Amino acid sequence: MGFLQGLLPREEVFFQHFSRQAELLVQAAAKFRLMMEDYGRASTYILENQGDRAPGGHRHPRDLRPVEQVLPDPFDPEDIHALASSMDDVLDELEGVAARFAMFHVKGTTPEAVHLARILESCASSIRDAIAELPRVRKDGRDAIMPHLIEVNKRENEADEITARW
Repeated sequence: MGFLQGLLPREEVFFQHFSRQAELLVQAAAKFRLMMEDYGRASTYILENQGDRAPGGHRHPRDLRPVEQVLPDPFDPEDIHALASSMDDVLDELEGVAARFAMFHVKGTTPEAVHLARILESCASSIRDAIAELPRVRKDGRDAIMPHLIEVNKRENEADEITARW
């Protein structure tokens, strides 16, 4: 990718890094949801942490040296690092939760766990959609991504209601 980075516009390389990471997040959330829905076959939905490297072995955007070289305005390096780290943290946590289900010999899931997994997948999709709109932020400001962030917030509130009942 190093050679290609020199040929592509800075913004395109930057957004490609985050789009790949967001897609990995959606894929992991979908596998987790499938595992919760079809727990009898949980081992077929093993989650592997792919967050440290994007597809094709490219560097994860968490490594700020390449990101700072392609960082378009108006994005702050600290915010970019936080976004990349947060997406990777969610991937790590999904993998950890799935592993603990096996480690603790969990025999099945509850309807609430399935519902939460569906919410998580929906949030991951909204995050991916927000990241797809990042190129518009320079022109449209936060309005470009706000509908997706509002959706994540709604789904987070829904998850809070479910967990409050436990």
